[in-house]
Amino acid sequence: MSTRASVIGDELIAEQGAERKRRQAAQLAEARKKKKRGGSGHGDVTKAKQGTQGSEKPAEERRIAREKLQKFDKENLQYPGEQAERRTVVRWFFRAMGEPDDRAAWMGQRGAAVEICNRMGIDNSCADNIRKVLQDVVDGVDVREPPSRDRAIKLSDGDCAVVRDCLKSGFGLSQATTQVTARRLKKLEKEVKDGLIPEGCEAGLGEDAMAERLEEMASVSKEWVRVISQRMDGDVHRRQTKKSGTTDTSVAWAVASLAQAEQQLCQLKAGAGDSTSIRRCKNEGWTPFTLQQVFFWDERHRKVCLGCLSSYEWRFPVDPNDPECYLPLSEGGVMPKEMPRTSAKYLSEARKSFGVMMKALEGGGFEGHRAKPFDYTSRKMLSLKEYRKRIVAEVQRVANLKGGIWKSAPKKNDRVKTPWIGGHRLGRVKELRGGRYEALYPGPVRAGEAGTEEEFLKPRPEWEWQIRKVIAHGNSPGISVCDMMDHIIAEGNRLFRDTPYKDSWIIGHDALSVWWEKESLAYLHAQGFGPGRYLCAQGKTNADNRYYKGSLVGNRPELMPLDSNLNADHEYGLMWNVAVTSDLHKDDPKKFKMGTPSEVSDAMDRTWDIFPTQDRIVQDILRFRDALEAIIKHKGAVVPEMNNRKGRRALKAMPIHPDCEDAMAEREIKWERLEAAAAATATESE
Repeated sequence: MSTRASVIGDELIAEQGAERKRRQAAQLAEARKKKKRGGSGHGDVTKAKQGTQGSEKPAEERRIAREKLQKFDKENLQYPGEQAERRTVVRWFFRAMGEPDDRAAWMGQRGAAVEICNRMGIDNSCADNIRKVLQDVVDGVDVREPPSRDRAIKLSDGDCAVVRDCLKSGFGLSQATTQVTARRLKKLEKEVKDGLIPEGCEAGLGEDAMAERLEEMASVSKEWVRVISQRMDGDVHRRQTKKSGTTDTSVAWAVASLAQAEQQLCQLKAGAGDSTSIRRCKNEGWTPFTLQQVFFWDERHRKVCLGCLSSYEWRFPVDPNDPECYLPLSEGGVMPKEMPRTSAKYLSEARKSFGVMMKALEGGGFEGHRAKPFDYTSRKMLSLKEYRKRIVAEVQRVANLKGGIWKSAPKKNDRVKTPWIGGHRLGRVKELRGGRYEALYPGPVRAGEAGTEEEFLKPRPEWEWQIRKVIAHGNSPGISVCDMMDHIIAEGNRLFRDTPYKDSWIIGHDALSVWWEKESLAYLHAQGFGPGRYLCAQGKTNADNRYYKGSLVGNRPELMPLDSNLNADHEYGLMWNVAVTSDLHKDDPKKFKMGTPSEVSDAMDRTWDIFPTQDRIVQDILRFRDALEAIIKHKGAVVPEMNNRKGRRALKAMPIHPDCEDAMAEREIKWERLEAAAAATATESE
């Protein structure tokens, strides 16, 4: 390289270095200017100074323009269409801050209202609107409601007393809310009936307008009750599960589920008259059906409860000298002792089988019906094969017994008349099918006794009835699944006899293993219920799978109305009845008790009289087709939106069982006394 080129290169490098230093000096000078006027551009823009030499727009407007946000409505505290959501966010932040009680400090420089403005990224000028929301939260108003709602309605001391009593007695929040609303409405209606105009109600309203206004004034939300309960120092704690299944569509269970759902959906469409589906059913060997033709049955077990039934325990501070008198902790109140449940390694349980169906009404629509439950409490459900083994074992057990009733009974080698072609012949006892039982009880074939669990069973010889009693109540008690089949058939014939399906109704049972055992199905077929009379895989459906061929795929609660969610409704009603009658004497026959299997069984039977309601039954049976379509959509895998056995739905009014009417009347008297005591306490404090 020449000397001249070398010199030019050095000059070029020096010039570039000088330019870099000039740029750095300019950037440093600009930074110093920003720092001097307070506009650093970093940190919380709502706290940054506006500056005197930068943009003329306030910091919040610059942020909105930069981030292209919708401008916030300072007057109504909302973005268009998001008012309720904004108020809910404010409530959430307030709770996260511990809900400070000092209202005067809310608007301070570091007060709750200003802090929430900062956290939400809105201008501090909105703090007054935030304060209004905080005021509503403290007063127990449901902030999710529009601000235009009349918020003059507040729970009285008497209402609070009723809330405390309901929650302590085992009522759920929804049930307590229903009771408080109903009670407030009753009191307002009484005032109007007495010629008075309730406070907050306009004079001169018509009857319908007045009724609507009273219902609005009495309305209490569940959230309101929850907030008020916490304000009264209420303490609540919970005493959770994921259903099995898979999202893998390639496993055998999902493949079989998909095939089963496609078959049953086609059967339903054919039952509704779809010509394409009718042709396919005929080609595939599938039997069309309608939902009002299906008799759904499912088993439900309920363990005894040693203690309070509700999952939550509510406690409220009371006067140490008067356990019934509420007294805030700040005034010297003390918390009553906790009442935990008594746990046991093995809890006994009541065992039931429930059935539902629906009938089409002449004017359109459907009506739900409940079948008489099948009770097998304290017994194990046995397949027919296992039950026959039990009979043989019992006959052999008594063959050589010499005490009790067997002391004078014919011995196994004694000669007696034994059945023979066209009559009887002289044979030995041990040759009889029932052995010594048959010799001791030679009575003829008879039907089951009316009013007992035998009522719906098939007629049988007397000795079989006697062995059945021993198996049902002896060591390791058991009962044949065929007894349940007899019960279901008898109930189905009763409920369907006035419908077009009296001779073609079908059984919808889930994949209970003893039901689908070979000998059990053979018994069902012998009663006139072949594959076309119960829900199952028909034709070539799942014919290549030995587990699901001719039966049903298990673990599909969405296809059983009782699993989804009538059993949950029944449990909800059971808890309701137990809570309502909790103040009755323990020996009162109307009390719903859960301490022993027989008590639980009785409580479940009486609850079944009114829960689930007829509308609920229709609602869940009609979901059957939706469930099939959802399973097909998910290719046989788990359906997340229907993956729930314990779903609950709110009731606007709780049905009252006749046995609960006296208990409700006594509870009304108790609530009157609590309201009077609360009013007296409020008067004294004034």
